[in-house]
Amino acid sequence: MNLQAKNSYKSTNIAKNIHQLLYKCPVCGAEYSITDEDGKITGTLDRSKIWRAQTPQVFKKSIYFVSLKNCKSKGAAITDDAMMAEHAGFNVYCIETGSDNIKITTPADIREVLGVLNGRCEQ
Repeated sequence: MNLQAKNSYKSTNIAKNIHQLLYKCPVCGAEYSITDEDGKITGTLDRSKIWRAQTPQVFKKSIYFVSLKNCKSKGAAITDDAMMAEHAGFNVYCIETGSDNIKITTPADIREVLGVLNGRCEQ
């Protein structure tokens, strides 16, 4: 069983019990903390504690709607479903998957997905 299949099975079982799940993969490049307008690096972040969010983000329907209502009422600036659930006070759990399970958020993500798909077609 490959990593994707193992994690799919594992995530199904976790989601049945937890109801909030986010796929993740390790960050490969160096990650820095930049806090001033000049872009000065103020620290290097510990990569072992930083993960790239992926798709799908799995939530029980009731948790999703409670989280959405909470964020709308507070006017919170939310970037994705996991952040929305966290902001509403829910714990979100992660499971590791392959790096080609790309979360599409920006046009650059679409280009990355197309590159992965084109690579699969060439094999």
